[in-house]
Amino acid sequence: MPETSHPAKHFDYIDALRGYAILMVIAVHSSQYFNDLSPTVAALAAQGARGVQLFFVASAMTLTMSWASRHDGAMAFYVRRFFRIAPMFYLCIPIFLYFRGWGPSMFAPDGIGLRHVLMAVTFTHGFMPDTITSVVPGSWSIADEMMFYAIFPVLMAIYARASFSSAIALALLGTIACWGVGRLTTAHVAGGTDPEWRGVWGEFYSLWIINQLPCFYFGMLVARFTEERRRVFWPAVVVLGAIVFFIGISVFPDKVPFFGKLEIPMQPGLIFAALALGLSDWRPRILVNPVICWVGKVSYSAYLAHLLIIASQMPFPRENYPLAFVSLALMTVAISSATYLLVEKPFIRVGQALAEVRLDRKAAS
Repeated sequence: MPETSHPAKHFDYIDALRGYAILMVIAVHSSQYFNDLSPTVAALAAQGARGVQLFFVASAMTLTMSWASRHDGAMAFYVRRFFRIAPMFYLCIPIFLYFRGWGPSMFAPDGIGLRHVLMAVTFTHGFMPDTITSVVPGSWSIADEMMFYAIFPVLMAIYARASFSSAIALALLGTIACWGVGRLTTAHVAGGTDPEWRGVWGEFYSLWIINQLPCFYFGMLVARFTEERRRVFWPAVVVLGAIVFFIGISVFPDKVPFFGKLEIPMQPGLIFAALALGLSDWRPRILVNPVICWVGKVSYSAYLAHLLIIASQMPFPRENYPLAFVSLALMTVAISSATYLLVEKPFIRVGQALAEVRLDRKAAS
C-alpha cells in the first residue's frame, strides 16, 4: 500500500515572499516609462528584476515542503504542477500573439512561427534562445520553473537520503557546476556566435535554467532547515539585515566582494534565502499580513497580467513613477484576483482530483 497523501502545509510568509516578488517585478517594469529618475531610485527599481529569483526561492520552498507532506510520488506531482501552471499560461498565449504579433523582435530576430508556439505550449521554450521568452514575454521564468519541476523528484530522492550537511555540500557542488557552465557560455557568446544573434544568445544564457538553478537549491535548503525545526538565531536581525543588505548593494554596487551588481542569480538568491529563513521564525505584521499574502496568492496570474497590461498598452496614470507603480500594481492585482478565482483555482482542483484518482487506482491495484 502507498503512503497516504496528506495536504501540504501552508505558510503565510511564503505567500508574502511571493507578494514582494511580484511587486518588485512590477516596480522594474513600471520604471521603464521614465528617463528622469534619480540614480538611487533608478538603481532600486532596476533591481526589482531580482524578484524572479525571489519567486524561485519561494517556489522551491513550497515544493519541498509539499513533497515531504504528501508522499504521493512523481506522477501526482507532475499532474498537480501542470494544472497549476498550464491553464493560465495557455490562456495568455493567443492574447499576447494578438497584441504583439508574429513579426521579428529582440528575442525572436526572425519572427515567431509555429515552432515557437509549439515549444511554448509544450513548455520546451526554455531550450532555444529565440523561444525562451518570445511568444509570451517574461515566460522564461515559467520555462525555468517547468524544467525545475521535471528534475525535482530526482533532486528530492537524493536530498531525502542525505543529511542536512550533505545537502548543503550537494547544493554547493551544484552551484559551482552551474557557475562553471555560465563561464563557458560567456566565452561562447563572446567568440562563437553569429554577431547578429550575439545579443539573443547572451540573453538566453542569462535566463536559462542552468543560470537560475542555484536559487532553487537555496530554497530547498531553507525548507529542509525549517522542516527539521532547526533554530534560527536572531531571526529579526536576519530579516532586517537581508533587506538592508539588498537595498545597500542595489544603491552601492561593487562595494561588497562577490555580490557586485547582483548580476548573477545566485547572488540575490542567497540574500532572499536568508530573508526566507528569517521570516520562517519572525513574521512581524508589517511584513506578513493579509494584504501582501493575497498579492502573493495571485502572483502567478499577476506576473502574466501586468505584462499583458503593458503589451496591450492599456492606459494607466504615468504622471510620475510612484503613481505609475501604484496604478499598475492595483490594476494587476484586480485582474489577477479575478483570474486566480476563475481560472487558477478551478484547475488546481482539477489537478488535485486527477492526482487523487490516480492514487486511488494505484492503491486498489
